[in-house]
Amino acid sequence: MSADVVVRPVEPREYEAVGDVTVAAYMTVEGFSPGERYQAELRDVAGRVESAEVLVAAAGDGRILGAVTFVPGPGPLAEFDGPDESGMRMLAVDPEAQGRGVGRLLAQACVERARATGRSRLVLHTTGAMAGAHRLYRGLGFARTPDLDMRTQGGMLLEAYILELG
Repeated sequence: MSADVVVRPVEPREYEAVGDVTVAAYMTVEGFSPGERYQAELRDVAGRVESAEVLVAAAGDGRILGAVTFVPGPGPLAEFDGPDESGMRMLAVDPEAQGRGVGRLLAQACVERARATGRSRLVLHTTGAMAGAHRLYRGLGFARTPDLDMRTQGGMLLEAYILELG
């Protein structure tokens, strides 16, 4: 990965590009096919920034290589209940940039933000099909936490991972 990749908050002019990258990344996951409704949610960057922080990994030329949504505390996008918890959602890396450490940079930025806001843990949910993401999360110290698993309205199992920040 190039040293000129910067992780920073998304800019409004980038919302469409972030939505495109997010959907493209999710479409490459073998065994996972986001329906039209979820694709619309993945594209709704403007909606996410209303209650969370969307971070991008941008190349030196400004191209969006990936994005993640950091949920600083309880609210509309929270998939956790604890008042001292934060969350990470919709981690996505452009298929052309996968395997180059972009996802790790984005996840680490969420860990840093959670620590900076004094949270005790960072919570995320993922699908069983996202094996590459599971390796990344375990490598960062996240622990699989089945008792916090949840199901979508459509019945898909979302597997919980937690990073204790104590």
